[in-house]
Amino acid sequence: MLRQTTTQHKCSGTFAILRNKRYFHEDFQLMRTLIKTSLLIVLAFFQSKPCVGKEGTNRVEDSLRKVLKTDQYDTARVNTMTQLARLLADQGRYEEVSALLKEAAQYAEKSGSTLAKRRVLQAEGTLHFYKGDFLAAEKIWLQGKELAEVDKDTTNADTFSGLLANVYLMQNNYLRALDIYLKLLKKAEATKNKNSLILYNGNIGTLYVNMNESAKALPYLERTRELIGKSTENGFLGIIMINLFVTYKNLKDYKHAELTLQEAKRLGEQTKSTSLLQTASVGTVELYMAQEKYEEALPVAEQNIATFSKDISKIDLSGAYSQKANIYYALITANNQRFLDYYFRGSKLEALKAARSIVDSALQLQVEAGQVANMNELYKTRSNIRRLQGDFKGALEDFMQYKTLNDSVYNIERNNEMTQKTMMYEFEKKEAATREEQLRKDIRARNIRNSIAAGLAISILFGGIVFRQRNKISQAKKRSEELLLNILPSDVVEELKVKGQVDAKMMDEVTVLFTDFKGFTAMAQHLTPKQLVADINECFSAFDLIIERHGIEKIKTIGDSYMAAGGLPVPNTTHASDVVNAAMEIQQFMLNYKEKKEAEGKLFFEIRIGIHTGPVVAGIVGIKKFSFDIWGDSVNTASRMESSGEAGKINISESTYNLVKEHYRCTSRGKIQAKGKGEIEMYFVEGRA
Repeated sequence: MLRQTTTQHKCSGTFAILRNKRYFHEDFQLMRTLIKTSLLIVLAFFQSKPCVGKEGTNRVEDSLRKVLKTDQYDTARVNTMTQLARLLADQGRYEEVSALLKEAAQYAEKSGSTLAKRRVLQAEGTLHFYKGDFLAAEKIWLQGKELAEVDKDTTNADTFSGLLANVYLMQNNYLRALDIYLKLLKKAEATKNKNSLILYNGNIGTLYVNMNESAKALPYLERTRELIGKSTENGFLGIIMINLFVTYKNLKDYKHAELTLQEAKRLGEQTKSTSLLQTASVGTVELYMAQEKYEEALPVAEQNIATFSKDISKIDLSGAYSQKANIYYALITANNQRFLDYYFRGSKLEALKAARSIVDSALQLQVEAGQVANMNELYKTRSNIRRLQGDFKGALEDFMQYKTLNDSVYNIERNNEMTQKTMMYEFEKKEAATREEQLRKDIRARNIRNSIAAGLAISILFGGIVFRQRNKISQAKKRSEELLLNILPSDVVEELKVKGQVDAKMMDEVTVLFTDFKGFTAMAQHLTPKQLVADINECFSAFDLIIERHGIEKIKTIGDSYMAAGGLPVPNTTHASDVVNAAMEIQQFMLNYKEKKEAEGKLFFEIRIGIHTGPVVAGIVGIKKFSFDIWGDSVNTASRMESSGEAGKINISESTYNLVKEHYRCTSRGKIQAKGKGEIEMYFVEGRA
C-alpha cells in the first residue's frame, strides 16, 4: 500500500498505533482524527501504566542504558534491550531500534533461550509494523508464533496471533482479523483478564468502524470504555474516546458525539496530551461541518492551522487547510452573504480565489510530505472551486486527477490484498507439501519392504510428474513477468514483486518528452481507419525501439501524442542527453518516413517534439490495465514545449538547454508565449556540437 501517517501514543511499556483509513466518509479523510486515531493496535505487553512526559522518558532511557553497561547474563540483556527498543520506537528512533535489536538477536541466539528469541521477534515485528512494512512484520510474527507453539506457550502464541490480526486489519483483511480477535476475546472472557478484554473489545470495535459498521462498533467501544473506567492512567482511554466520537458522528447521534468529544478534551487537559487535544480540536470542526454549522467551524479550523503551523507534521497542517477550504466552499455555494461581506467585501470571486489558494497550499504540503495517495479529495475540492470560477477545463483536469489517484490508491490496496492472499496460499501450500512429503516417505518405506523395484519405479514416476509441473510453473511465471515488463519499468516490477505494492515517488529531476503529429485531425479525414492505424503503429513502434535503446521509459500514448521520460524510475545524471539523443533519432526517422511517403505519392505525418526538465511525481495508477505514470507542472511544461514548437523541430526549455548546451548546437528562440504558462525561454536543437 501506498505509505500512511503513523503516530505513536507514547506510554511506558506499551506500543500503540493510530492509523489513517480513508474509506468511511469523504469528510473523514480530511480529519486528523482518522490520521491519528481509528485503529487501536497494541504491539507489545498490554499494561495500564501512565504515560510519561519527555523528562520521564529520558530518565527511563538513561536507567536502561546504565543497566546495559552492567555485567548481565544473556537473557537478561535481551530483556533490557527489548525494553529500550520499545522506548526508542515510541520516539520514532527507528535506526537506533534496528541496531539495538540486531545486537539483541545475537545475545538471544547465544543464550539458546527460545523465550529470548521470541521477545526479539516480537520487537522486530513491531519495528516493521511501525514503519508500515506489514508483510515483513507478518513474516517475523509468524516465526514467533511457531516458536511459541513448539514450546507449548499458549499465552505467548495468543499474543502473536493478536499481533498478526493487527497486520490483517491494516491490510483490510477484516474477516480474517475479526476471526482472530473474536477467538482471543472468548479466551479473555473465560479467564476474565481485564487488560485482554480492553484490548480485544477495543480492537473489534475499531475494526467495525473501519468497515463502516458503526452500529456494530458501538457496543464493543462502550464496553471498552466501561472496562477502563475513569482512570486517566490508562493510555488507551483517549483513543477509545475518539473512536467513540467517530462512531456517534457516523450514526448522526451528534449529542453523544459532542459529549464524547468534550470528555476527550477534558482527558487531554488532565493528562497534558497535546496529541489528544489537537485531535479533539479537529473533531470539533468535523462535528460542526456534519451539522452544516460552517460559521462556527471556521474559527476553530483557522485556530488549528495556526497551531499545526508550529508542528513538524505537514500532513496535519494539510488536513487543517483542507477543512478550511471545504468550509469556504460550503459557505460560498450557500451564498452566505454575511461570510462574503465580512471576509471579502461581498465578492464571491475573491472568496473562490482564496479557497483555491488554500487548497493549493494543502496540495503542496501533501507533495512535500510524499503523501500523493492522500491528495485525491483535495483535487476533487479544487475541481469544484474551479468549476464555480468558470475554469471548466481546469475543473475537468482536477477531476481526472481525483479519479486517477482514487484508482491508484484502490489498486495499491488491491495489490496488498492479493499479496496477502498469495502469501497465505504459499504458506498453506508449504504445509500441504510437508504432509505430502511425509506420506510419500511412508509409501516409499512400505514399498521398499514389499519390493525395491516397485518403490524405485514409483519414485521415478513421481519425479517425472514433479519435474513437468515445475517446468509448467516456471514457464508460466516467466510469461507473466514478460507481460508485466511490457507494462511497467523493470525496477517497478521488482518493487511490486517484493512489497506487493509500488510507492509513489517524488523525482527531483527528470526529462520529459512529448511528440505530436501536425495536422493529424485533418489528415485523418483522408485516410481509411486501417491505413491511419497502420501509419501510427509504424511510427510509434519505431519510437518504442528508439527510446529503449537510449534507456528512456515510455509513459503512454494519447491519440497521436507520444510521451516518454528519462531519469526514472531510477534517477541518473544523463537523462537530458539521453532524451535529446532519442529525440534526434525520432526526428531523423520521421524525415526518412516523409521521403518514403512522398516517393509513394501518399500522405505523411510531420512531427513536433518538445522537451522539458524538472521534478515530477511518479507512480502506478488504475485498476484494470494499470500503468506507470507521472504528474506535475513539469509534464504540463513539456507539453507546452511540443505545442509551441514547429514541425520537424526539437523544441527544448531553458532547464533542459542548461543541461545539454555543452554537447549540442542550439538556437535561442527567445521568450515564447505558452498557453497557461506565460512567456518561456525556448531553444531549437540543431545538432551535436
